[in-house]
This record gives sequence, structure tokens and C-alpha cells, in this order.
Amino acid sequence: MIDIHHHLLYGLDDGADSLETSVEMARLAVAEGITHVVCTPHANSYHTFDPVVNAAKADELRARLAEQKIPLTLGLGCDFHLSYDNAKLALADPSRFSLNGLGYLLVEVPD
Repeated sequence: MIDIHHHLLYGLDDGADSLETSVEMARLAVAEGITHVVCTPHANSYHTFDPVVNAAKADELRARLAEQKIPLTLGLGCDFHLSYDNAKLALADPSRFSLNGLGYLLVEVPD
């Protein structure tokens, strides 16, 4: 099973608050039958979206999962909030926000 909307990366938004929490969330996901997770931190006016920071945190988490033999494959993307600024950035660089840089965008529609 693949989870394409998961706030697994720690310290970026309202998801995991520590690396240990991320590892435990990954362990629970695997126990539920999930094999792949796309880590999708928020991209909105409240949380800074930085693909370089996200990739570093994903690499750190991958290493920890490997150490603990937790079989979960991680991808990267974001929880893209529709706003003028985000739309402008996405048009300038479509791969910045897309799932694994492949052009697919997980969009959160405003309330």
C-alpha cells in the first residue's frame, strides 16, 4: 500500500516533532501494511517549504529506518496549499512541489 499524504518528516510542520516520532510513525505505517510513503510537508504561508531541507531530513530518516530494519520506502512532495504565491512558484518550477519531481501535485483546497 502507498500513502501519498503523510507528514512524516520531523520539525517541518504540524506532523512529527522529532526524529524518534518519525521513526515510530514509520513503524506504525509498516504494521498497517504501508510499503511506500510520500513525505508531504505543508507548503503554505505558515510553514516554510524548502526542498533541500526536506531531502536532508528524508535521507536522515531513511538511514535511521535502515538501521532499525523498518522496510519503508520514502518519497518526497508537499501538501500544496492553493495561493497566488504558491501558484506562481509552481509555474516557474513545476518539479519543486510535485511528488518525487514527476509533475503530480497534491493540492489542499482552501477552507
